[in-house]
Amino acid sequence: MLNQEIKVREMQLLDVARRKMLHQQHLLKEAELHRLDDEIRKKAEERK
Repeated sequence: MLNQEIKVREMQLLDVARRKMLHQQHLLKEAELHRLDDEIRKKAEERK
């Protein structure tokens, strides 16, 4: 019984870690998209 509880707790911790990692990846991708948008906007302004 105790062994099963440990496994469940381990799975919960792994899930939390995975969610945090995915959230970080999402934030990094969002930041990269904003950077690219800014770059495109600047280049469009230069062409005017």
